[in-house]
Parts: sequence; C-alpha cells; structure tokens
Amino acid sequence: MHRYGALVEPLAVGVHIVGRSAVRAGDTALVIGCGSIGLATALVAETSGVRVFGADRYGERATAALACGVIDLTTVGDKALAQWIGEHTGSVDIVYDTVCSPSTIDVAQRVLSPGGRLVAIASAKPGQQVKLDYSALYARELSVVGCRYYVRNDFVEAAALLESGRVDATPLHTATFALDDFGVAVDQLESHGQGHIKILLTPRRRAGCPAVLKGGSASDGCALCRSASKPMAPTGACGTNSLPSCSAIDLRDVNMLSGPLSPHDSKPIW
Repeated sequence: MHRYGALVEPLAVGVHIVGRSAVRAGDTALVIGCGSIGLATALVAETSGVRVFGADRYGERATAALACGVIDLTTVGDKALAQWIGEHTGSVDIVYDTVCSPSTIDVAQRVLSPGGRLVAIASAKPGQQVKLDYSALYARELSVVGCRYYVRNDFVEAAALLESGRVDATPLHTATFALDDFGVAVDQLESHGQGHIKILLTPRRRAGCPAVLKGGSASDGCALCRSASKPMAPTGACGTNSLPSCSAIDLRDVNMLSGPLSPHDSKPIW
C-alpha cells in the first residue's frame, strides 16, 4: 500500500467528484480536460461502471487517458466536440467539466441526455459567472452540480480502491525527480506540461541508491534495487523519468507536482 501513498490525494479528488454526480452503472460520461483531475475522475467513474469519453487540447494525453479507462479522446472543442459526441455515443448522462468556460458549458448543455448532470469542477475565479440555457435545463430536466475538493471519507475510499486493486492510479504518475531537482521538475511542467499528469518528488536519501536516480537500471543499483519487484511506472525500468522499483522508496514521504498550465486543468500546478 505504501507504494501508492502519493496517489491517494489526487484519487480522492476523483472519488469526491464521482460521488457528487450520482453515477449509475451503464451511464456514459464526457470528461472535458484530461489533466490530473479529469483522469482521476475517469478512473473512479470507470470503476463504477461508467463509459467515459474524453476531450483535451493536448493529444499527447491520449495514452494516459486510455490507460485510465477513457474509451476515446478528442482534441476538438466547441460545436465540433458536440458533433464528435453525437457520432460516438449520441449523448451522455454526465459531463465532468474541469474548465467551465462559456464554450465548455455550452457543449455540456448540447450533449447531455434528458435527466443528465453537468458537474462543474474548475476552481471558480473571483466574480466568475457562467451562462446557462434555462430552456434546455427545463426541457430536459438537467442538473448542475458544483464540486470543490474533497472530504476525509474521500481519502478513506481512495486508499481502499488502491489497496484492493480495483483502481490502478499509476498512469497518473508520469515522471520522478529527486527533491534536489525540484527546479528541473518545474521546468518540465512549464516546457513539456502537455506530456505530464503528475510528477513525483522523492528525497534522494530514501531512493535506495544514486545509480537509480541518475537513470541507471535496477541491475546497476544496490541490492534492494536488484531484488525489487516490477516498477510501478508504465515507462518501465528504474530511472529519472520513471518510479524506481527500489523497495527503499517510501511514497508516504514524497510530494507531487501536477501539470500542465492548461485551460483544461484550472487547479494550481501544485
């Protein structure tokens, strides 16, 4: 369980969002903005029996999105996104909107089925307002649900999902850096943010051996590295850009950064 410690918090966000949206097995959902929040939501929704489609401006996120249970991802927006949903599934029962711009709210109202739920997730800016088509809400009995962060029980449920194996949150983790390289990690988010979901920071002294953090394979490292089980990270062997398999790592002592600085992910980058 300790290997997944750093992923409990981002997954708890998804637990809270899905819990607020009154999901039912067999529902279809659209996630607008497939950053850390959108993909954590997709992971939990898919576990609840929801068919999930995704939209994000960055096509580089398709691999992570598919690994998180998203059926298909598109980079189109506005009316083209509504048309894409129409071609793929007709309409959806839930829209998880991590952006909440005028255009994404408009798309949500276009693609929701009768009785559908628009779940507004993006952090509200001071004085921010959104325009709703009341005639659409009235005719199709749509619901609008606000969602803000999480509560204690969401952490408990997120930890249980990880411990049971029902959710594999490792696709959220896209890189690992030593705490000494914090600046490099931030530079990665700023320059290549579209390729990252969560960057993990780990104290060098707990990483088992310098060889692993410098990009060497497990066989180059200490006895713990050589005898460790398979790595968590989807990229494979121990290294700077994947989670080392060294069993000396304790993820309860790490921090994570989120990327990128994208209008499809309006939370702060850490």
